[in-house]
Amino acid sequence: MKITAQEILKKEFDRKMKGYSPIEVDQFLDEIIASMEEGEKEYKAGLSALQTQVDGLIGEKAALEAQIDELKAQQEEDKKNQLLLKKALAMSKKKEQDYMEKAQEKVKSLMDAAHSAADQVNREAQTKARQIVMEANESAKKTEAEVEDRVRMMRAMIENQQTSVRESHKKYAEIVQSQKKLLEQYEDLEKAMEAISFRK
Repeated sequence: MKITAQEILKKEFDRKMKGYSPIEVDQFLDEIIASMEEGEKEYKAGLSALQTQVDGLIGEKAALEAQIDELKAQQEEDKKNQLLLKKALAMSKKKEQDYMEKAQEKVKSLMDAAHSAADQVNREAQTKARQIVMEANESAKKTEAEVEDRVRMMRAMIENQQTSVRESHKKYAEIVQSQKKLLEQYEDLEKAMEAISFRK
């Protein structure tokens, strides 16, 4: 049973002959009470310090628990983020694959269109070339015919001129021949006149 200082202070004893000295007993009890009060004060102070430490530890525990909860929440958030990142990567790869497939299809379509356009251009170029060759041949034939016509005309003109020259030469020769004959007749006449004059 715990005895407090107050109980000791209020405790009363029966008085008997040949007992302890009441004054010494009271003094000793006073010393015990003082010691107990001091011990109680120290106990309370120690208890208060312990309570303070306990409160501090409880606070630290709460802080640690809060940190643990925060870390758990962060871990869960990290897991969610990792999962989202994996999904995003998977979707990105899928989109990239779809994009590559679409790009390849578009390139193939463009290549087919380019080949078709090139074939069309080649066909049109060949047709145009054939048309140009035909027109050039026709133009060459026409030019050749015109040249031949001009050559024929020039030949005809030359032949006409040659004929005219020959006729002029012929007429000139005839005139010369006629003049020679006239000159001979004139000489014969002079000779005749001289002979007549000589006879006189």
